Amino acid sequence: GMLTQEIKVGDQTEINITLARDVIGLEEVVAVGYATKKKVNLTGSVETIRMDNIAWKPVGQTSMALQGVASGVTVTQNSGKPGGDAGLIRIRGIGTLGNSNPLILVDGIETTMNSVNLNDIESISILKDAASASIYGSRAANGVILITTKRATQKEISVTYDGYFGWQLPTDLTKKVSALEYIELKNEANANLGKAPQFTQEYIEAYQQNLGSDKYPDTDWQKVTLTGDGFTQNHSFSMIGGTDLLMLRGSFSALDQNGIIPNTGYKRYNFRLNTDINVSEKLHFRIDFDGRTENIYEPAKGVNYIFHWMQRHPAIEPAIFSNGQYGDGHNGDNSLAQSEAGGLSRTRKYNAILSLKADWSPFKDLNFSLQYSPEFYNSLYKRFQKMVPTYYYDGRLAFTVAEFNTLNQQHTRNHTNNFKGIVTFEKEMLGDHYFKAIAGYEQIEYFSEWFSAYREKFALQEYQVLDVGSLENQKSGGSATEWSLLSTFGRLNYYYKQKYLFEANIRYDGSSRFAKGNRFGWYPSFSVGWRISEEPFLKSIVFVDNLKLRASWGQLGNQEIGNYPFASVVNLTQGYILNEKPVDGACLIDLANTIISWESAEVFDLGLDLSLFQKISISADYYIKNTKDILLKLPIPMIAGLNAPYQNAGIVQNKGWDFSLIYRNRVGELEYYISAVISDVKNKIIDLKGTGPYIGTRTIRKEGYPIDAFYGYEKIGLFQTQEEVDNHATQFGGQVAAGDIKYKDQNGDGIINADYDRIIIGSRVPRYTYSLGLNVDFKGFDLIVFLQGVGKANGYLPGQAILPFNVGGSAMKTDLDRWTPENPNTSIPRITYNYTNNEVASTQYMQNAAYLRVKNVQFGYKLPQKWLNKIFLDYCRLYVSGQNLFTLDKFYDGWDVESPVSSGSFYPMVKIYSFGLNCKF
Repeated sequence: GMLTQEIKVGDQTEINITLARDVIGLEEVVAVGYATKKKVNLTGSVETIRMDNIAWKPVGQTSMALQGVASGVTVTQNSGKPGGDAGLIRIRGIGTLGNSNPLILVDGIETTMNSVNLNDIESISILKDAASASIYGSRAANGVILITTKRATQKEISVTYDGYFGWQLPTDLTKKVSALEYIELKNEANANLGKAPQFTQEYIEAYQQNLGSDKYPDTDWQKVTLTGDGFTQNHSFSMIGGTDLLMLRGSFSALDQNGIIPNTGYKRYNFRLNTDINVSEKLHFRIDFDGRTENIYEPAKGVNYIFHWMQRHPAIEPAIFSNGQYGDGHNGDNSLAQSEAGGLSRTRKYNAILSLKADWSPFKDLNFSLQYSPEFYNSLYKRFQKMVPTYYYDGRLAFTVAEFNTLNQQHTRNHTNNFKGIVTFEKEMLGDHYFKAIAGYEQIEYFSEWFSAYREKFALQEYQVLDVGSLENQKSGGSATEWSLLSTFGRLNYYYKQKYLFEANIRYDGSSRFAKGNRFGWYPSFSVGWRISEEPFLKSIVFVDNLKLRASWGQLGNQEIGNYPFASVVNLTQGYILNEKPVDGACLIDLANTIISWESAEVFDLGLDLSLFQKISISADYYIKNTKDILLKLPIPMIAGLNAPYQNAGIVQNKGWDFSLIYRNRVGELEYYISAVISDVKNKIIDLKGTGPYIGTRTIRKEGYPIDAFYGYEKIGLFQTQEEVDNHATQFGGQVAAGDIKYKDQNGDGIINADYDRIIIGSRVPRYTYSLGLNVDFKGFDLIVFLQGVGKANGYLPGQAILPFNVGGSAMKTDLDRWTPENPNTSIPRITYNYTNNEVASTQYMQNAAYLRVKNVQFGYKLPQKWLNKIFLDYCRLYVSGQNLFTLDKFYDGWDVESPVSSGSFYPMVKIYSFGLNCKF
């Protein structure tokens, strides 16, 4: 992966050479399905991620290292919660109405991306089109991510350490009104609704004179609730070494994240051992072990509850009094009290994967490979809800939440068996013809079971053992499920003179999830490539290093549609009352569909790869992806007496393009690297088989529009006078008045209503996702700047996130700019609450969610080698880093634009300041 350099020796006795990365990397070997291939010979759309582009990122979850680095791959982070801050990955858009998650394989074993430590990864390949992914058949419709872990490559023993520690802070927080501002606005809202003032003048005067006392609080709920230190640390050790017979690489990592609220955190420990046994030149074994434990804990009420009430509490509600007692908050709901004293919810996870692989090459061109990989997973969930008393300002008991203490426990156990066998034949003939063929068999078996128990009314809240809870109302439950997948697959590659490239893939999948006769499906793909740069007419153009055209077509599948939807299932959990006594019963609820089968996707891709001057690399793709046979519940006659079954009916299309550019250069001792990535996808529902549209609270699924498009009324301004109200179409929500939102009468019938005047007002599918990266290295100092963003997106904030006094909530500082006769030139309607006209879904609450974010900035220094020699170090780098530092956007103040659809009941995004160290011994 480095540039070839020619240096004239002459009479020099010492030659200093600095290796430079080959930006083109044509001879680089990349992982593809069940094999590896030189990058120069790729005919499918495969994005390869160099680890030096992401390994430097101090992220807790590996998925977040992918954000912005690959064209056509969108990674969004909706929470900063410890252990819950993983990225949601979408490859070339949302292709189905159901599960759109890509297939993740680590060393050929299906798992989650966040299960592998970032420092253990050797390479990442993202298979974006059908030509590259169809060999994974029914699991590949949403794209495939292949992760290869590091192995020992040298006999000498060496040890590396990578670690950092840092602090987390919210990226953005809303600004709530003070106690006196709340009182003023609430009285004004009452007046606007024709109600009497809630607060008398005498009360207001007393509040002004005693502001901040126990009786007249002015609580900053964010300040009192966000008392977690947010400290985070991550330490990773690895060791490699061995002999000609045995090579080992072992690693251990520990991640510890504290939350920004009390009693919230995440601890994870990873252990990996990769073993290579070279019995002979023809026989090799691999024995790998990957183990992981996780401990996630948070307040028993849940972090969403804490932030829900933190955002809702008005400043006049007390959090904690001067004597240390918790205030009554909102009828006993108190975000501080529940986060500090409400008990804990804890989840412990244990995961282990063992991989046994044998490779035998009896002849030069022939290889047999067998791999068996069992995976074991256990999860232990325990939630103890404590009783927390809250008080009035005078010391009287106000409320106790919860009414009594409770304990919930659940144990989940999963076991997966994966067996595969592969035969590979590779032959080059007469110097011009190259053949490679693989044929394989794979079998996957999955089993899962769980049981749960519940008791309440524990005499001692600190003795949280199930046996000591009351026998009254105790509950238990449990269930199990299993499925299997049986597959055969093959691939044929043919290259002529390394100029004309051809590849064909086929997979035959059978799933136990479907009925006999519909269990098996074929998934073919074909791709071709033309290396134009190898033609004589381009050989003379020396600055063109590589020019290749690619085209592909193929089919993919999606089996993630639930277990056994073809079968009529008797529900055994039904309870009935007969003769005034509870009686167990059973019944059929859902009608079955015996011919249900996979969702399938057909993908066409046209691509170009261009490399110039040994410095510039460009890749571009255009694609059309049609996902068919999507599951829908089509109407059935009511006389059936059962719920409608799922049927293979819907069609969704994604059409888009990807573009990436890399430029690397060196001027003297200054080396710099610039990357740019941009991609776009248009999502559209093509066919719902005459059903629908499916209308939700504020979204719609309708043919010709994106999945779950925003649906509501079109605001055309605010009423300024009563005359304007009288002359406009009749609206809803009581007595409409000046200052209220004015909606467009779409059909001109003089009435604003849900049936005829709601329109599609936006889409949550992001467009024009992009990133810019800059790496500079000069005399041991290095600077990395990474920008990431979205060029076009819509965001929508409903409920308490934006509405003043929503269900007893507070108001924001921005509401001070509300419409009044003295302030008519504003976009914020007059202050009201529980008032339909100003609270329905509309463009009033739709915002531009496009953004540019300074995602990562890191400054480092590599200690000089002459210093390191004295302390027996081969390499040492110190750095400071910042993540999510700054965002340019036009979204609502106080809300992070990367979580654009929310009522505010979520753990906010965080920015992280960290200090780190990389060493090699």
